[in-house]
Amino acid sequence: MVKLCPHCGKEFSKGKICPICNTPLITEKEVKEAKTVLKKGRWHWYDAVIVLVALLAIYLILIKVTIGYVVDEPYTVQERYEETEEYNVTEPYTIVVLYTVTQLVVDYEPYTPEKTTTKETCYYKDTSYTINYEGGLQNPYNPATETGYRFKNLGISGEYVQKVEICHPPTRKQDTQSGFHAVFAICNYMGETKVDCPNNLITTYGDRAAGYAKQGYIEDKNYPGVYSTNKGLICMRKEPVVWQTTYDVRKSIRLEPLSLPQIRVCENEEVSQKVNLYTEAGQKAEQPMRPVEREITKTQYKNETQFKDVTKTRKIEKFRDVAKIRYSVKQRTLWEELRLQYHF
Repeated sequence: MVKLCPHCGKEFSKGKICPICNTPLITEKEVKEAKTVLKKGRWHWYDAVIVLVALLAIYLILIKVTIGYVVDEPYTVQERYEETEEYNVTEPYTIVVLYTVTQLVVDYEPYTPEKTTTKETCYYKDTSYTINYEGGLQNPYNPATETGYRFKNLGISGEYVQKVEICHPPTRKQDTQSGFHAVFAICNYMGETKVDCPNNLITTYGDRAAGYAKQGYIEDKNYPGVYSTNKGLICMRKEPVVWQTTYDVRKSIRLEPLSLPQIRVCENEEVSQKVNLYTEAGQKAEQPMRPVEREITKTQYKNETQFKDVTKTRKIEKFRDVAKIRYSVKQRTLWEELRLQYHF
């Protein structure tokens, strides 16, 4: 026996519970009634046509019917504006500068003329000389040279014998009044300390006391002089000088000049003398003039152009993008409107 499920409408043959929807079975009466209902509820072909026409009409309404709405559309435009800008320029300016100029100018000045004359100046000066010493205390007495230290009284005392040679330039003339007349003090020294000067040595002429030349000739007062080989000097050898003293290697005898012969020396000198401008009648002559160059300094002015940096401002034109919004009306279907409104 075929059974009909009242819930799902499916037929089945066994059991009291529908194997399809798992619901209890219904009675036969209920099954019959259900079949009746099912028979009544079956669609026919024209029902499908009606449904299709209805669906098509709904589709057309949703798709073809449009509804207007307002949309904000952003867009960008360029806007012109001015901006202040700083810039540097170099500008000239003028200043007044002081400067000096040195010039040579010729001027005339009065002057007193001068003349150059030769003036002879004469004066006396000591005749130059040199002294050569021979022998010393450190040497024993030499009879050949007649110099050295000669011991006496068993070496307790003795005497120091020394020879001196006086030389002078060849200034003698061939007359009886000229010559080398000098006086020397004979001084005894201990090292560099003077002990005493007990005797003097005087230069004379005509005998052995006046000395003799190196060549061995006696110097005659009428002879013009004997020249030595010592740098062209005239030399005379004196008798030995003696110092009665005990022996000491530091002792020596030296001649010191007391008076020397003098010679007259004349020199010519160029001197300038001013010219006398007055005449014999006592009248002053015309004052002479002479050109003179002088330096003068003048202060002058000049304009000088200099430059400086100046900051200025200026207006410059620029462009910028400005965002704007415009409103436009657009159309959309009824379906889009419902979907947006009810969010499906």
